[in-house]
Order: sequence, then C-alpha cells, then structure tokens
Amino acid sequence: MEQPRLASFIATTNVNDILSDPSGNRRFFGIELRGPIDVTTPLNYRQLYAQAVKLLDDGERYWLDEEQTLEVMRSNEQFQMRSPEQIYFDECFRIVASEAEGQWFSAAAVFDVIKRRAGAALRGGNLIRFSRILANVPNIVRHRTSRGVEYLLAHRS
Repeated sequence: MEQPRLASFIATTNVNDILSDPSGNRRFFGIELRGPIDVTTPLNYRQLYAQAVKLLDDGERYWLDEEQTLEVMRSNEQFQMRSPEQIYFDECFRIVASEAEGQWFSAAAVFDVIKRRAGAALRGGNLIRFSRILANVPNIVRHRTSRGVEYLLAHRS
C-alpha cells in the first residue's frame, strides 16, 4: 500500500545558521521568534486535527507547488549555514549581469583567488566541493565553454 510522505516536527535552536542543504531547505519553515511563546493558552488539538482531516478529505493540496517552494527557500536563506568558501566568495567577488561589468572565470580560477585570500582558513577545502557551491549561487550567470563552465563575475576592490 502506497502512502504519501507526511511528517511534521518542531524544533528550536539558539543559532540562526541551522540549515545546511540549500536544495533540501524547502522542507523547512524557519521562523525567528521575536518574543516569548504563549504557553498559558492550551491548544485545542482535537479541533486542529479535525480541521486538518476535513481539508485533506476535501482534496485540499498538502504539498507546495514550485512557486511556493521557491518562496520557502528564499525565506530560509537567512537560516542557511555558510561555508568559509561562500563567505570568502562574497568578500572577493560580486555577481554581475554583463561582460561590461565583469569577466568570465572558471571555478578553478575563482577558487584560486579565494584560497590566496583565505590562506590557512581553507586548508580542508577542495575544488570539487567548491564547484558544487558555485553552481548553486543564486543569480550567477554561467556558460559552458570547451574548458568547462565559466561564471561571470567582478573582483571586489
């Protein structure tokens, strides 16, 4: 018997950078509390459950569409862990939209600049892992050449 994948849980943390997988963050709804939680008013779990069951019985969609998924991922960016490579990338480069503003770099060239800037801070970093990070940078312009994928960037001064 096939069952839909349904699960919910709630967790708390004292840090903001809790999410580590940008592609998997669509499964989480990060919320930063700005005040105490009211624990004095009991929840009516029977009513809450009854409403959920009624919505499901009526065919209400319980999954996110593509637009909602992107919205959740954008919202969750504030809770995303950032690797040292990502932090140094932002310090060394900026994303541009045209060749008039920047130039094309291979992942290896970008990584080399970052390694020179970071020194020992990137001792454990490697090019394959960094290439995956670079491929997931939002809004980055890329194209494939005979030498591989190149990224349109400008050096920060």
